[in-house]
Amino acid sequence: MNHKKTLQSLIDEIITIEKEIGNGINFHKQISRKIAEFGEFELIANVFEENIKQKSFLNKKWTSCEIPQLTIFENEKITIKYHFFLPAKNLEDQNAAYLIHHHGDNILSSHIFDGPGYQTIEFKKEIIKQDEKSFILKINKKFRHSNGSTNLLEDWTPHIIFNVAETSASIVLWSTQKLDKKNETRLNYTFKNGKYYGITDFEFSSEVMKMEMFEDNSEMHIQAICYFMQKFNYQNNSFLSNILLDINPKSFWSKWLKKLKNNDLIDPPYHDEIINTLGEKIDIKSLKTSM
Repeated sequence: MNHKKTLQSLIDEIITIEKEIGNGINFHKQISRKIAEFGEFELIANVFEENIKQKSFLNKKWTSCEIPQLTIFENEKITIKYHFFLPAKNLEDQNAAYLIHHHGDNILSSHIFDGPGYQTIEFKKEIIKQDEKSFILKINKKFRHSNGSTNLLEDWTPHIIFNVAETSASIVLWSTQKLDKKNETRLNYTFKNGKYYGITDFEFSSEVMKMEMFEDNSEMHIQAICYFMQKFNYQNNSFLSNILLDINPKSFWSKWLKKLKNNDLIDPPYHDEIINTLGEKIDIKSLKTSM
């Protein structure tokens, strides 16, 4: 018989592998197929309920820069989450949704389990400084991270994610080695007039908070989570009724959880405007010509 794995048994398997071989590149190669198993809708429902049981999650202040997400598991070495990607109305899937960036010492495995996914470009780790603000980045590979695929993004690898044509969801597993052998300030990179320009995290945060579309405690993120749960056919009205008794009836969570419980249609949320590129329209074609 083919017995379905429980959420805890899957987590235990990953923890066991990490203890045996560490949390480096080989660990990610070993678990590349295993993380796809978190895409079972029963497990997603379990994770959703565990998250909204927590006051800290319900009280979280979402900002427009964040990806809507649910935490599956987290310890000091690995983090596993569901990420939900929303399309921007005014962008094609050839347009960037984020600036070029890397994740420092963190290694990322990402599996798309719902929706078409997104196009992405990864650059070589070696970045050459031209002058005070401009840099030379060389493209390593360009591909579509599509439904059913798992991608391993190594540490210190600059990459860029483009707009999703339709809502999409991924399972992500991060591991942190905390090697931190590089002392330079972490930079994001934009692209204009055929050149790459560096922007510090502080500069990015300062600029994005000034933008009209920036929100703190964004309702869109809460709508997105409830939209996906409805899409996954989540139905546990007794649980939702108990949760609703214990939360602020004027909160965004109350509004969207009621719709989920009552099976009122939740429309897919969209970004009216992408702010994570600081207003720059970066497209695949222009980046390819810079190779």
